[in-house]
Amino acid sequence: MHSPLQHITEVYNAMETGNIGKLITILSNPIHVYTAHCMGGNSFGREGILRQISTFYRPGAGISKTVAHLIEKGHMVIALGTICISSSGQTIETMPFADVWSFDEEKISGVVCYYRDAEQLCTHLSKV
Repeated sequence: MHSPLQHITEVYNAMETGNIGKLITILSNPIHVYTAHCMGGNSFGREGILRQISTFYRPGAGISKTVAHLIEKGHMVIALGTICISSSGQTIETMPFADVWSFDEEKISGVVCYYRDAEQLCTHLSKV
């Protein structure tokens, strides 16, 4: 039996390595995803989180998330960290993020994604 903290650690590792299969096993269906409109907007169901992940982690996107702190409180885990935006191998911008993950039983039931400047992320991603 995994704790929510262990699940979220595995989620970020899976996203970085492109292990989408691992994500599917710990996402409840339906899952609620709340994010900026330009990042895909709010959605209901696994396809929403998979769409957001594929936006961030597709080859050549130049986006990486580094988690600095994970805070577990009951059925919720907050991930705090930095997003690095790069182009041609050079970091051009960093910004803080916070992802708030909710659990129902042992499955992820929701995530709310906060970015300092979602429009800047969208502009960068539309160019790659």
